[in-house]
This record gives sequence, structure tokens and C-alpha cells, in this order.
Amino acid sequence: MKKILVIEDDVLLRRSLLKILHAEGFQLLEADNGQVGLQLLHSQQPDLVLCDLIMPEMDGYGVLEYLRSNPDTLSIPFICLTGQHERSNLRRVMELGADDYLTKPYSKSELLAAIQAQFNKQERVNLPLSLSESQGLIQLTANREDESQINLTAQLSLQSKFKQIIKQIDSPDLSVPVFILSLDRLERFQDYLGADYGDILVQAVINRIHEELKRAGFVVKFKEEKIALILPPISHSEEIEEIALKLLNCLSKPIKISDYKLLLGCCLGVSLYPQHDDNFDNLLIKANIALRQAQQQGTHSYFLYTNEIWTKIQDRFRLEIDLHHALDNEEFIIHYQPQLDLKTGKIIGAEALFRWQHPQRGLVPPLECLSIAEENDLIVEIDEWMIRQVCQQVKQWQNQGFELSVAVNVSGVKFHQRNLGRYVMQVLKQTGLDPKYLELELTESVLVKNPERSVAILHELKNLGIGLSLDDFGTGYSSLSYLQKFPFDTLKLDRCFVQDVNRHIKNAAIVKATIVMAHSLNMRVVAEGVETEAEQQFLRDHECDCLQGYWFSRPVEPRIFEQLVKANVAEIPTKPLSPLEC
Repeated sequence: MKKILVIEDDVLLRRSLLKILHAEGFQLLEADNGQVGLQLLHSQQPDLVLCDLIMPEMDGYGVLEYLRSNPDTLSIPFICLTGQHERSNLRRVMELGADDYLTKPYSKSELLAAIQAQFNKQERVNLPLSLSESQGLIQLTANREDESQINLTAQLSLQSKFKQIIKQIDSPDLSVPVFILSLDRLERFQDYLGADYGDILVQAVINRIHEELKRAGFVVKFKEEKIALILPPISHSEEIEEIALKLLNCLSKPIKISDYKLLLGCCLGVSLYPQHDDNFDNLLIKANIALRQAQQQGTHSYFLYTNEIWTKIQDRFRLEIDLHHALDNEEFIIHYQPQLDLKTGKIIGAEALFRWQHPQRGLVPPLECLSIAEENDLIVEIDEWMIRQVCQQVKQWQNQGFELSVAVNVSGVKFHQRNLGRYVMQVLKQTGLDPKYLELELTESVLVKNPERSVAILHELKNLGIGLSLDDFGTGYSSLSYLQKFPFDTLKLDRCFVQDVNRHIKNAAIVKATIVMAHSLNMRVVAEGVETEAEQQFLRDHECDCLQGYWFSRPVEPRIFEQLVKANVAEIPTKPLSPLEC
């Protein structure tokens, strides 16, 4: 009887899983968090692990990293259960060594099929990987064996060949290139055609590389969608570009498999011995780093590693570590950018903007730290902290006699969680804030990933009595088609349309049409990034409702915001505030 460990913090989901698996005759272990799960892994040695990705304390990433770093648990199949749909999160899970993932909600048949596939794969693992040598090119191939074993054997084989090649170096001017090549559509083809076709396709790619380069070297399947390549020493860096372009060109042509002509997307990352490192494992890491840079440039790109990239990654990693402790250390602060009513000249609200006051670095650029937070799901904690802090602050201002509405940006991760409405309602109740003074701000990109679900969530929030604002309007591709479905109160004109609106005919036409359309839908319009008197006057003349921007005030601390509200008079400002005033 197969033994399955279920690690899931949601009680209802865990009970549902256990019920399904019990009916199939599996022996079951259960844990409501990662720490308990690790204890059961050591003491019970299950045959398979089903693990939720997002959990308090130790999450699924931590469980997986520990699982794959411990020889006793290295080969246990791991299936991730996740509500995350972003490809970057799923790719990270697979790169850490997960065998499969199921996105919630999944069906009973999907669950059982995924489990059976892992047990079938285990039964087929009988022989070690085979090495075959042809015309000086060594190819490593495998029949759908355990992926962790493939990765380990591949790396050992690469390391052995690397040691052989560097012995050929007899001049300080020579370099050994290490390539990592991604097969970007392999997973999709495997899903459609089957895993066996994936193996055949990888072998076809390896054969094509061999035919194209016609030189001694070593090429190997390395991880699920990657191929590694080590070539003999080269004397000129120009050769790297020549080789990379040859590879990308030959792999940009369709590969015929059975009755199918398949076109793969691929990218290349390259590191050099000894310029970038003399340790082979580090060279692989740096080639992978270069590969990620190439992938950011688009399909069929290559990137040669540089030490500057490594410095940036190290800096980003240190920042990520610091970010994990920043909330506990009370390093987060909120700045408020006033929103000015263009009819009365009064400050009627503000947008709350996240800031991180790092103890050594000072203010960290929001885009930099928030992108890190999104990659590591810390963005959920930040969103919740922002909502709570804003509600407390607005309530304090109300107690001082200020009637202000404040908008808070919400990330896509938090928005699509099932508990957003419940969390907002709880905070409103605890702080005693009237819901009409809180506004949640969302971008179109967050909504269009799953429009039907987005509409349901928006109506749930709307029923709480809070305001809803559509941010960066006009920068997406589907704004008009979705605008009538989404129950927004406010539409925010992006800075790219507001800039020099008084001088650019096309911008002026867009802004005027947007204001008319929004008003016809009973929505107010807030113009972002207003920086000149002429822009302000144009917006006022064409009945825009509100503005925010440096013309009136940059984002400021709560204390200074209070001073602005107290000093505010019922006239439109004729000059922006000076930096000293802000």
C-alpha cells in the first residue's frame, strides 16, 4: 500500500484530499504546516508528497528545498498544490525539483492522474543513464527517469568532461565556454503529444546541435527543459557570438517528429572559464543567470555572462533577505499623494504609496522592492499591512475632522486570493472606518487574467461599500471591452496621456474622450502625474474631476499631508509646492 503525505494548511481542502485518497486505498499522513510535514518525512518516509505552496511559517518552497537537499528524501516524488497561476512561480517550483504541480481548483481525476503518473515513473526507473559517444560528441539521453537523478548524473558527467577539456588549455588566452540552452516550448509539446515525444524531441535537438557545430565537445540534457553544452577552448570572444548565432539559427527551424513539424523557442546563456570562474558548479550557475537575461530579451536570444550581472544579483539577493525582516523591524512606511478636486480646489483624498526605509540604504525604490516581494509572495503581507495602516490612519484623520478618501493599490496575488473581501471587512470593523472612505486600486493586467472571477471579486468588494479604482487606464489592450463589466467608481488617467496634453493633439483627444466616456458610465476621473499649470488648466477646462501630481504635491509623509490639508484653500493652486514645502 502506497503511503502519501498531505501538507495543507487549509482544513477543508486537506480533509477533502484525505477523503479522496482514502477511498483509493492509500495509506495517509497529514500535516497542517511545513515543519510538521518535515518531521513526518523523516519518521515515516512516505512514497509521495502532496504539498500546498503558500503556508504560514515554512511554505512549500521551503519543504521542497529541504526535501531535495537531503539524501534520505531526495527521490521522494513531490507534487505542488498551488493557487498561483503566474508562470514564474510555477517555473521556480519546477527548478527547485518538484515533479509536478496542480493548480487549484483541480478535479479528482486530475489529482489521481498526477499521483499515478509519479508512481508509474518510479516503477520504470531500472537502469542508470546511458552515455553514447559519436564523432567526438558525447550525448546523454534518458527514458523518463527520475528527474533528480537525471540532474545529478548530468552534472557529474558535465564536470568530468569539463576537467578533461581544461587540460587542453596551453595558453592564458584560451577560454572554455559553458552554454545552457532552454527549450521554451518543450513542456507544451509534452502536454499535447505525451512525455515520450518530449524525449525524442530533446534527442533531435542534441543531434541537430552536433550536426551544426561539427566539433568535439559535450552536450547533455540538463533539467527538464534545458540542455548544457561544453566546447573545446576558444581563443577569441568573437567566437562565442558566432557559435551562439549558429545554434539559435539551426534551432529556429522546425524539427520533424513523426507527422509533426515542431518549432521550439530557445535562448542561450554562456559563461567562460577562467574569466568568470574556475569552479565548474559556479560556471553552471552563471550560465543559468545569463540564460535568464537572454529570456528577458525574448525568444532566440543569447547573453554572455558579465561580472556586473553577478553583482546585481548578489545585491538583489541581500535585499530580498532584508525584505523578509523589514515588516517585523517596522521599516515600512506610507507616503500619501494628495488628490485635488478641480472644481473646488480642495484636497478630497489621497493615494497611499508604499515605501521601504532601509536602515542602511535609505528609501529603496518601490518598483525594485515590490518586484522582489511579488516573486516571493511577500506582497500579500505588504498588501495586508498597507490596507490596515491606511484604515487606521484615515480613521485618525476623521477624528481630527478631516473627511478624506484614500486609495490603496492591491497586487494581483492578493486580489485573487479567496479571502480579500473577508480581510477588508475585518479591518474595517476593527478600525471603525466607514467603508466609503477606503478605495482599492487595481490595474487592468490584474483583472484580465481571469475576467469572470475578477468580476465576482469586484462585486463582493463593492457590496462592502468601499470604492474601486481602475489604475493606469489606457495602457492595456482590453480596457474598453472590459470597462462595462467591472463595477469601478473611479478611472485613473495614466501619466503617459496627461503629459503635455495641452500641446499633443492625440493625447488631448484621448483624454477628452476618456473623460466623456467615464462620466457617461457614472465614473469620476483622476488624472495622474500632473506636473504643469498648462496640464492642470486643460484638465479643468475639460471637466476632469481630480488631479494628483507634482504640480500640487509629491507623495509625502502623514505629518506633512496633514499640514497640506490644513493649509488647503478653496482655490486652484497657481504654482507647485517647492521641495522644502514637501
